[in-house]
Amino acid sequence: MSVPRPAHRWFATAVTVVTAVLVAGATAACGPEAARSRATDPAPASPAAQDSPAATAATGATGATGDQPGPDRVPAGFPLAAGLPERNDDGSPVVVGEPAGATRLRLCPEEAWSAPAARAAATVDYAAPEDVRTRTLLVLDTVALAQRATADLRGAISRCAEDDRPDGTVWATVEDDAAAPTPGREWLVATQRYRTDGLFDTGLTVLRVARYGRALVVSSEYGEGGGSAASIEAAIARAADDLAEVERAASTAWLPADS
Repeated sequence: MSVPRPAHRWFATAVTVVTAVLVAGATAACGPEAARSRATDPAPASPAAQDSPAATAATGATGATGDQPGPDRVPAGFPLAAGLPERNDDGSPVVVGEPAGATRLRLCPEEAWSAPAARAAATVDYAAPEDVRTRTLLVLDTVALAQRATADLRGAISRCAEDDRPDGTVWATVEDDAAAPTPGREWLVATQRYRTDGLFDTGLTVLRVARYGRALVVSSEYGEGGGSAASIEAAIARAADDLAEVERAASTAWLPADS
């Protein structure tokens, strides 16, 4: 989501320090060039990721931690890949894997968001020409940590939202329930567009963040929907539809019954 345009995966994870999920030492970025690179030369999921607790949908404890709602692990059958094609454009399978630590998102050259180390996490992506979709589920230790992580991401996006950025990218927050939050949950939707010689191209990234209790669902969809106000609105609505089943499952798992 930043120039250089999007590194196939804009998330980076850390074992002890930051290493990339699929390419060691890479810092995730967003934007079309990296998306195109990912679509034409995707890195295969590692056997370890395919056999991970997130991929196989459950090992270890699944009960709540103290008074924190919801399971400590990704529940069996959690539909993180719901609605995604079974295979990438190159024929490789779309596989849910388990990132190895804290998630980092590069928003613009000056701003990056790092989530707290997750108690459990799962990630999946799909790549085709001009269609790159990434989803990550993070289960944090406490609701307070999840709230703080969401607030930090909201602030980072606002600091990147300058219309005259030298890198040609333009961030905009298009939905945010911060002014009228719902107990236990919150969401944020932002777009990133790309400009060359003063003119926007059709590239568009839609970033959607939803918090349910102590769980965060963070998704990015890059495509060619940036050509007009109507096409941008349609891309935002499509991203919401794509994530509906995932977000319902997160709400069910990590919100108390009385929320």
